[in-house]
Amino acid sequence: MLPGLRGRWSAKSLRQRLTYFYTGLLVVLLLLATVTVQQLMRQDLERSLEADLADTYAQFVTLSPELKLELEDGTGAGNSGLAEARSRFPSSVLQIDPVVPRSQTQDLSADWATARAEGGEQALLDWVKKQTGALRLRPVGIDPAEPLTLSQDELRQLLESPSRQILINRSVRPQFSDPEPMRVLVALTPSPCSSRQMHLRRTC
Repeated sequence: MLPGLRGRWSAKSLRQRLTYFYTGLLVVLLLLATVTVQQLMRQDLERSLEADLADTYAQFVTLSPELKLELEDGTGAGNSGLAEARSRFPSSVLQIDPVVPRSQTQDLSADWATARAEGGEQALLDWVKKQTGALRLRPVGIDPAEPLTLSQDELRQLLESPSRQILINRSVRPQFSDPEPMRVLVALTPSPCSSRQMHLRRTC
């Protein structure tokens, strides 16, 4: 009798172990599938946002000659032009930081190459950050008390980027609202009078 009981208990234990194994395997597979789908959806959303930002940037560059965006008296003139741009791109928020190159090349990237060759990278980074803070046009669609600022590493990446553009993620505070996570396109855009460090943002 005891051998028979042991056989039944052994069979029952085996069935339980198999049940637990397959249940656990199913849970793991479902988790992997969920994570994979979420990752694919996130990548697709990011690609869509980046394509949208690139399209908005191209349209803005085409439109910019019609806008009065240049500093005239050092007080942030040109905001009316930004407001007009925002009206044409209502889902974006805009910030422009004029930067006047130190050299005669009118090309901040060329200044950076010279600074690297002469060991003056840090001095140029400090100078650019000081200029952008002093000459920044009043942004539209973003709290002017909390404008977007780049870290030194991000500014370095921008100056070294062959496309003169970088994409970053930021928590940005719109006017009269709480901070929101945003995908940000930062681009160096030359103009007849200055280089502009321009930021276009879309909500992530």
